[in-house]
Amino acid sequence: MIGVMMKNRILKLLSFLPERLRQDWRSLVLTILVLTSLILTGLVVQQVVTQNQGISQSNNVSQNNLNLSQQINYNVNQLVTINADNKAELVTENRANLNQIIKVVQKYQVGKPTITAYNKADFTKKIKRNNTILLGYGNPVSKQVLWDTFGMQYQFKDESGISWVQISKDNQFKGINFIDTKHRVIYHFPQIQADQDLKKIKLSTKRIPIKIGYQHDNLEITRLAPMVLSQRSYVVAHEDAEEIVERLFDGNHQNQRTQNDQQTVYTDGSQRQLVQKGSKNQYVYDYYPNRLKLDSFNRRIDYATKLIHEVYAGDDNLEYLQIKGEGRELYFQPYVDNFLVFNDQGLGVVTFKQSSEKHIRLNFSSDSLKVPLPISDNKKIVLPAWPTVLKQLKQADFDTNQITNWTIGYQWVSENDDLATLKPAWFIQIDNGKWKIVDKYIESRTP
Repeated sequence: MIGVMMKNRILKLLSFLPERLRQDWRSLVLTILVLTSLILTGLVVQQVVTQNQGISQSNNVSQNNLNLSQQINYNVNQLVTINADNKAELVTENRANLNQIIKVVQKYQVGKPTITAYNKADFTKKIKRNNTILLGYGNPVSKQVLWDTFGMQYQFKDESGISWVQISKDNQFKGINFIDTKHRVIYHFPQIQADQDLKKIKLSTKRIPIKIGYQHDNLEITRLAPMVLSQRSYVVAHEDAEEIVERLFDGNHQNQRTQNDQQTVYTDGSQRQLVQKGSKNQYVYDYYPNRLKLDSFNRRIDYATKLIHEVYAGDDNLEYLQIKGEGRELYFQPYVDNFLVFNDQGLGVVTFKQSSEKHIRLNFSSDSLKVPLPISDNKKIVLPAWPTVLKQLKQADFDTNQITNWTIGYQWVSENDDLATLKPAWFIQIDNGKWKIVDKYIESRTP
């Protein structure tokens, strides 16, 4: 019945057509059907192309975000294991183990976190729990970095910065803890489903004993055994001023340039200014945005990372060393082999400072460590354990109460403009924020 009615309607429509077309109505209908099919096919193809472009763009955005987080050394780089007797050890050859553990944590199904703040004594006890593993970033990182590493099932407050991730080896607290050492806050994510994969991971036996505790307001890892490090050599890259301007000024070619014996000034006439100092490798960048919401640690450090990505076009080794004022001041240092690099000239160092909602300043060096040269086996240096270093400082009449931080690192020694030698050494930070090489101080006090 439906077929007959459809046929009658088609015949009625055809009656309005000229005689010649009515005689060949079947061909006309076939032509219409073919054209309709072609149009529908075209629409489907266009939709697929649009979807693929959307996926491609989404992947590009994701890749850009990933590059941003990797531009600074925001990878987990410390692995600490605490056994049943509360003996803590730092795993020195840790990359394979870290990759394995991170893959396990990425699969965790977790519930909503409980957030607890502690006093200093209780907080230290919580961190030093028996039968646990600690994964450390070295400095507080933003939630975006945590999501890139562990997955977006872990939700955090926007103002928090996480330094350590704690996992139980015997499932004593049935979940995973993310630790904010600056505010002494622990995010405990309960695990919905038990996971046995962690127990299958065999941790490296390359370890040294450590002690975990507070020095002033810093949670420190004290190395209790000597370490042997090789001296390193790097080719030094020099970022070109014009290219830095191009990236920092968002490609705005309306910038103006003035020059004198002391400095060169680039400006877009309204929001951005870049001053190149007379030494030619030191820069000051001022930005006066109309709208830029940087009201939390997470937003500030992510934006600082973006700026540094625009300063250094390559994948340079940087890690931020110090944070002040809830992230309003961030200090970034070169970073090699999981150790910070220091030098007296500020080479490779970047400082980010948010003075107000409408003023951001970046101080940086155009020099960066680019290409590592082969390591020479005969240039190994033995660094003593921290208790030995502390004893040496006291014997040299140094007031050790001034020390706010300490670390093993490399001293950047410029052989020439294009070559740097990195010498292993112990460094201490004192009350005024400055870092000193321990050996140099002891030598200066030796008769």
